[in-house]
Amino acid sequence: MNEYPWTQSFLDQMRTEGDPLADQVVDALFANHAADEANTLLRKLGTSREFSVDTLPPVLRDYFIQTAAIPALDEDKLLLGQQVFAEYGPEIALILACYSLPFCYADQKGVHVLYRTGFLMKRARARVFQTLQMLMDVFSPGGMSPGGKGIVSVQKVRLMHAGVRYLLTHDAKEPWDEARGRPVNQEDMALTYCTFTTLVIRHGLEKLGVKLSLEQQEAYLYTWNAVGQLLGLRSELRPATLDDADDLCRTIQERVFAETDEGRQLTASLIEALSSLLSPAFQKLPSVMMRHFLTPDPYSNKDLASMLGVPDEGGVVLRTAVTLISKICDHANNDSDLIRLINRDVSLSLFNGLLRMSHTDSASFEIPTDLYAYWKLESEAA
Repeated sequence: MNEYPWTQSFLDQMRTEGDPLADQVVDALFANHAADEANTLLRKLGTSREFSVDTLPPVLRDYFIQTAAIPALDEDKLLLGQQVFAEYGPEIALILACYSLPFCYADQKGVHVLYRTGFLMKRARARVFQTLQMLMDVFSPGGMSPGGKGIVSVQKVRLMHAGVRYLLTHDAKEPWDEARGRPVNQEDMALTYCTFTTLVIRHGLEKLGVKLSLEQQEAYLYTWNAVGQLLGLRSELRPATLDDADDLCRTIQERVFAETDEGRQLTASLIEALSSLLSPAFQKLPSVMMRHFLTPDPYSNKDLASMLGVPDEGGVVLRTAVTLISKICDHANNDSDLIRLINRDVSLSLFNGLLRMSHTDSASFEIPTDLYAYWKLESEAA
C-alpha cells in the first residue's frame, strides 16, 4: 500500500488545478502586454535555445529566477541517471516517440487540449524534437546544476503549459468546457510524468529486451522527480518508486482512458510525421513499434494500439521479427552484443531521421558531442 492520496476525490480536485505560480506569471504577462506581443514573447521563449534573462520583461525575469531554485540534489543519483541515458538514449527516444506520446492520446480529456491547440496535428515533428531536446538538456552533464540547460528547458516548458491554459480559458470564440478540468491540469501532467518515467525505464526498455538494475531505474526516476518539481507538478503526484508510479498510472488510466476521434487523429499525425523521417523501406516501422509497445497494455491488458487506430500494416514477418528479437534479448545478458546490435539499429534508424529532418524544419535539435560520437550517429546528419 503506497502512502499517496490517490483517491477519486483527490484526483477530481487535481483536474481542476493548474500551476498557480506559472499561471500568475502568464496572467500578468497578458495584463501588461498586448495579446500579440505576449504570444510572441512566449513563442520566442519556446523556440530560442539562447536568451538572456536580463532582456525579458520583469515578470518573466522574476519567474526564471524564482523557479530555478530547487533543493540540493544527490549528485551520485544524477550521474547514474545520466549514465543510463547515455547508454540507452536512442532506445529511450524510440520509446518516447512510439510509446509515451501515443499513450497520452488515449486520455480522452487531456487529448482535447492537444487537439484544440492544433500543436501536434500541425507540428508533430517539432513536438518530438522539443521533447527530446529537453531530455538531452536534462541528462547532459551539468544539466540539472544551477543555471544548467536542463533547468532552463524545463522552466520554458512549464511556462508554455501556463500559456496554453491561459489561451484556452480565454478563447471567446470557443469557450473552454470546465467539465474537462483545467487545461494541462495536475492529473494530466501526472499521467505524462508516468509516461516519461515508469513507461520508459521499466516497461518500454523491457519490451526492447533491456533490463536495468533497480539502482539504475531509481536514479532515472530520481532525476525525473526533480524535473517534475521544476514543472510545477505537486509532490503527491511525483512517486518516489516505480511501483508507486505504476499504481498512479493505472489509477489515472482507469479514470480517463477511452477511444476518441481526437486521439486517433493525433496518433495518425504522429505516425505520418515519424514515417517521414525514414527511408521508404522502413516507413512502416513507427506503426509496428507502436503496436509492439502499446499492446498489450501493462495495466489493463487492453489493445491500446487498436483503440488509437494504429494501422496493423507492418506485415506478419516484420511484426514477428520485432517480437522475437525482444524475447531473445530478454534472455540474453544485458551487456551482450545482440542487444547492442539489434536494439541500437532499430532505434538509430529513427534517431538519425530526426537529426536529418531537424536541419530542414524550424525546430533546433542539439546533441552533446560526446553522445553524438558514442551513439555513432550518421555524420551527414550533423
